[in-house]
Formats: sequence, C-alpha cells, structure tokens
Amino acid sequence: MRTTAFLFLWVSTLITFAQRVDDYQSYFDKYEDEDVLVLKDNKVIEITETKEGELLITEEVFMEKILLSENTDEIDFAIIPFNDFSKIVEYKAYGYKPNEKKYSKYRVFYSNDYSSMGGFFYNDYYFKYISYYNIEKGSRTELFYEKEYNEPYLWGSFYLSKGEVVEDGSITVVSPVGMNFNVYSFNTEGIEIKFSEEIKRKKKISRWEYSVSDSRKGELIPGMQYLPSLHILISDYEKDGTKDLYLKDLSTLSKWYHKNFYSAGNEPDSVMNALVDSLVQNTTNEKQKIMTLFDWVRHKVRYIGVEDGYNGYIPRSSNFVFSQRYGDCKDKTNLLIEMLKRAGITAYPAFVGTNDLPFDHEEIVSPIVDNHVIVAVDTNGADYWYLDPTQSEYLGKLPPMAVFGKSALVVTDSIHYYNYHFPGVQPEDSRLVQNVELSISNDLLKQEVDVEANGYFFLKFKNYMFEQNDKRKKDITKIITYGDERDFTVDSVSNFNINDSLDQITYTIHATNQTPVTYSSKGMFVKICPSHFFDIDPYSDLKEYDSYAIDFPAVWEFNFSFNLEEGSHVHSLPADTVFTCDCARFEAKYEEKDGKYLSFYNLRTTEIYIMDDKMEDFTDFFKKIHRYLNQSILITKP
Repeated sequence: MRTTAFLFLWVSTLITFAQRVDDYQSYFDKYEDEDVLVLKDNKVIEITETKEGELLITEEVFMEKILLSENTDEIDFAIIPFNDFSKIVEYKAYGYKPNEKKYSKYRVFYSNDYSSMGGFFYNDYYFKYISYYNIEKGSRTELFYEKEYNEPYLWGSFYLSKGEVVEDGSITVVSPVGMNFNVYSFNTEGIEIKFSEEIKRKKKISRWEYSVSDSRKGELIPGMQYLPSLHILISDYEKDGTKDLYLKDLSTLSKWYHKNFYSAGNEPDSVMNALVDSLVQNTTNEKQKIMTLFDWVRHKVRYIGVEDGYNGYIPRSSNFVFSQRYGDCKDKTNLLIEMLKRAGITAYPAFVGTNDLPFDHEEIVSPIVDNHVIVAVDTNGADYWYLDPTQSEYLGKLPPMAVFGKSALVVTDSIHYYNYHFPGVQPEDSRLVQNVELSISNDLLKQEVDVEANGYFFLKFKNYMFEQNDKRKKDITKIITYGDERDFTVDSVSNFNINDSLDQITYTIHATNQTPVTYSSKGMFVKICPSHFFDIDPYSDLKEYDSYAIDFPAVWEFNFSFNLEEGSHVHSLPADTVFTCDCARFEAKYEEKDGKYLSFYNLRTTEIYIMDDKMEDFTDFFKKIHRYLNQSILITKP
C-alpha cells in the first residue's frame, strides 16, 4: 500500500505546500456565500489478503480545507472515526495561517479520543478529535491518515461531502483482478461522478472522481438522509477457480446475519422454561401466548446496549439476558424467540433500519441498511406479527414507530429469508384532538380542554404519563396544550383514561389564563386559538434552523366553543383560512351559532424530514400561522 497510495499523497502534498496566499483568492470570489471549501478529499484504498487468507483493507485519506468566512467553528477541528473493526495506523495534521503573501505552516499534535457511549448504550464507535489553532479567515487545514479494516462486510460506505462544497474529490480502490463490487449512490442528484477502471500489474484500479458544487445543511437531520454518499461493496472474489461470495445479494447478507445471530450460544434453561410455562398456562390461544411473553420481555428486561465489535451483531445468550434482565434489541429479540419456542411458537429475527436511515433492502445490499432487530412471529394465520421488544408500549394497528415504511429482512434459516415491507402511515393515523370550552370568571379566561391522543401520540403520552403523580401529570399536560406559554396555568387534570384496545388516551384539563381579559367601550377582546402544536417547535425557534425533523406524520385538531351572553356577538367574524406548504396544511374555520362562538383549527403534516431546500417554505408556513393566530376577537356588549 505504501508504494501506491502513499506516493499519491506525497505528490499531492508537494503541490499543496508550494502554493501561496494569492493562489487561493479566486475561491473567495467563486464561493462568496460559503463558510468553508474542501479543496481536496482524496481516498485511496487497497484490498489485499493476509497469510491466513483473510481480506485486509487499507485506506489512506488526504483532505485539505480552506476557511472562506470569519466562522472559525467550521474548520477548527477534524474527526477520524474508528471502532473494533478498524484502527488508525497513523495520522498527520497541519495548519496554514495566512501571513501576508505566504502561509505559515504548523504541525498539529493536539487530539483526543471520544466515544459515543450514553447512559444506557455503549458501542465501540470512537472519534479521534483533532484541534487546529490560529484559525482565521483564509486559513487552511490538511489532514492525512491511514486506517485498516478487518471486516469486509462492514466496509465500503463513503460520504462524498459532509455538507461542504468539494472542489476535488476522488475514491480509488486497488483490488485483486478477480474481485467485483456492487456500487450504490444516494443523494447524488446534481453531482457528476466520473468512473474509470484499469488493470495494472495484476491489480484492478477502480476510480471515482467527483466535485460537489452546492453545500447542504441538515442540523437536525440524520446525515445519511441528505448527504451524498457512495457505497462500494465487495460482491464476490474469484481466485484459483474458487469464488467467495460477500455482499452479492440478499441471500449472502442473510447468511451473514444468520451466522452471527445464531452464534449466541443459547442453552436449555430450566428456570426460564418454568417461567414460560407459568406465564402461558392460563392463556386460551396462541395470540394470547405471544402477547403474554412479548409483554414480559419488553417490561421485565431493561434496555441496555453493549455493542463492541461482533457484540454489535451477535446477541448475548438467552440464558444471560434472562438471568441479568438487560439487553439491547438483538438480545431481547433472541430471548423472546427462545421463550416463544418453549411455548411451541415459531419466530425469527427480522433485521430492519429505523427511519433515520434512507435505505431499503431492494436498494442496497449491506448491513448499513439495518440498525435494529425485532421479532417476526408465525401466528399460524395469514400474516406474521412483527413485535419490537424494545418498545415499552405497543400499537396493534400501526407498525413500530421507528420503522414505519421501512423493510425488514427476516432470516428463517441459513438459506432462506424473506423481505417484509412495513406499511407507511398517514397523518390521520396519529391525531391529537383538543376540544376546548371557554368561559369568563372574574375577568379571567377559563378553559376546559378534553384531550384525545391517538396512534403514535398515544404511545408518546402513555410513556410520558405512566405512573406519574398528579403534579407531574399537570406539568406534562400544560406542555402538551400550551407549550412554553406562561400565561396559562393548569388547575387540575381529571377523567384520565388509557384505552389500549383503541390505542387512545383521553383526559380533561382545567386551565386559567392569568392575564385578565381586556375591555373597551365596545366590548371585550378575547384570544381564542391554539397556543401550541405539541412536538413542533414554535416559530421563534423554527426560523433559526436550517432543517427540521418531526417524529411521524400527524394531525393536530382544535375545536373551540365560547358561550356568548344573550345579545352579545362577535364584532367581525374571522374569514376561513387555509395555508399550505410542500409538507403541511393548516386550516381555520369560524362560525357563530346558537349563541356560541365556534372556531376550528387543523394542522396536518405529511413528512418527517424537512431538508434545507424546503426549510424556507416550511418556516414561512409557520410564520403565517404564528401571525394569524396572534390576534384577538372583539365580542360586543349585550
């Protein structure tokens, strides 16, 4: 590797070092709206075999950036990721500070290693964080590093850009002649990728060259959803008349999953068997058995993930998880499959990617598609059940919230599998309805709000309010209905009811607006409208974001009713209104009927990710709603 890739990097370095400050001036004019420009992002990968016949993948990277603005946060650090399947062999980092006509070069030595470990989740994803100093407008940074990968199934995915403009990007793969690749690209619209291939000295040299002309922003969006990426995955390798299959198709991926999942080392467990027998002894059918065991695993086994190395793919034994009462998704799935087996029910692991990943199994053959494992249960009926034992709550009518619209690879044995597509969901599947009766008492506006949460709102509310005391419930209900509105206080919560069969929560809150009603010679001014759309940030926050994410498509519905005194009327009934944008619709209707002022508001969202190209339209949509709702009606005196 050092005779090919390192030579390439050394030549690139010589060229870069020779340039002067004036040589970069044209970039400031060409990219005047950008904070940072990636001048070079060049990767060279060589795939070889060890003496034991295992594939070894060595990657060398050279990256050069220049700061085009005063925003030093954009360039004062660099990150090199690594884990148990990869190691950093060496790295070098340099900074270049503009000094009149020349650059002052300095070596950067300061770095720290960080992990992504959380309070209930540990994995082996580490980051070498390199800090540059003396950064100012016009500064350049360079980074060289070499990494080795030892698991070919988990290699091959590359971002073409992390959101920046890229002048010169390339990925070069040097491999044995008999090795073939499956190549996939995502989010590369508007990016021309030039591919070339040649055979030289019994090596196949495959090269992808590209440039990225537009920056992309996604502060709140998972990177894979919007950043351009190229996936160069080993399909097969033929040598000496023998062909080894890697990620050729779904059957090879299924076999790899099967090999890992069933390496858990489950053993017969008399204590677990006795518990299963006792749990199902009073059930009358298989569906009751399934739900009884499912409920036990999801409630009695705490979610704690420890995913270092192959522990991210091989579950802990069912004996361990049962006795220790903790595990991650694959651990809980493995345990539930074993418990169901004891009850005479067949079940399989189903590998699925959550909604933060854009991939589908028909689009790309790779473990990168999946970051979750659930259970596919044979009910001896027409349909399988798909149960997520990591969910504290369960919806019978909707797919698990994290995977709606996604595909699952269900591995039934070492040879067979099938691909299941979870249905998508409609906004009407998750409705938050608030019926509000208003009255005036001692010049204060009173609200009696009947709240009904359905679908995924039901899941969220049940999690929020499960086993909470009365004070905490009041605090939660205030946030749901009023957000950070300070004028309202919740006086009490009543009629709290959880209906699992309907996937519905209902309750009533009694609230008071502590700001007195305003009177004039013509009557009183009353603001009767929604204060807050739960789970959506207020406009004051939205306008600061370059992108946005909503958990699920949904409908927010408000129905207000205000009893008018005899002889009183609304001075000027507001006109019915509709606002729309690409991914949402807002409607307001009004009427005065039978001595009541009635107003109806409906917000409907259809997408969960609002990318930067739609964010201005989305923000403007909520700006209109914000201004529209910030008005009072005049109710005339009798």
